[in-house]
Amino acid sequence: MGRFYVLSSTILFVAVAILFWASSPISAYNLYYCPNNIAASVESHSVNFDLIHGNFPLWWQSEILLASGTWNDPSVNADFTFVADSTSNNDWTKMTNNYITNQAITSFTLLFGNIDGDRYCWVSASDTYFNTRYSFDDCYDCDEDTFDVKTIALHEFGHRLILNHVSYFAPWDHDCAMWLTHGTDRTLCDVDIDGIQAIYGAVSVGANYGSD
Repeated sequence: MGRFYVLSSTILFVAVAILFWASSPISAYNLYYCPNNIAASVESHSVNFDLIHGNFPLWWQSEILLASGTWNDPSVNADFTFVADSTSNNDWTKMTNNYITNQAITSFTLLFGNIDGDRYCWVSASDTYFNTRYSFDDCYDCDEDTFDVKTIALHEFGHRLILNHVSYFAPWDHDCAMWLTHGTDRTLCDVDIDGIQAIYGAVSVGANYGSD
């Protein structure tokens, strides 16, 4: 892969956890904010993130780490890995925001450049926070007023990888991590995996990498 050349100034985008329904998806998976058919790429195949400075309880840190491990699992068969690193500028934190309806938000800095003459965009830094106006727990089947930390973290990690929301037409199809309301599953579906392989590349071709 050739050298990166940054051609435009940094643009900050906010990747929200709940967006409007996408009425006509181009593909089963969608990518965030790479306009004008610019392909998404990656600056590094190792994506670091910091939990230490987020004042999370230990059980909460464990659930976020489990979510990162789900994306890292060999069955995903993609050429990247999340790494917990206290020196990273990709921070996970908590804050209270009473003016938005999102349980969590990921913002990131998107850069544009050339790789071997082709135009690409990629993420250089990101921040994710849980909105503590809501209640969170470790609960696969939470009640309507409580949200599962791992499920939401799994979704937000996907945004950090430039994945947008899955646009299903069947409202009962909620088993993907990138479903627009965080889904109801703690695992990845084939659509999630297809999207991330499209960006990062597959380690091998034709692997049995997951289930719906």
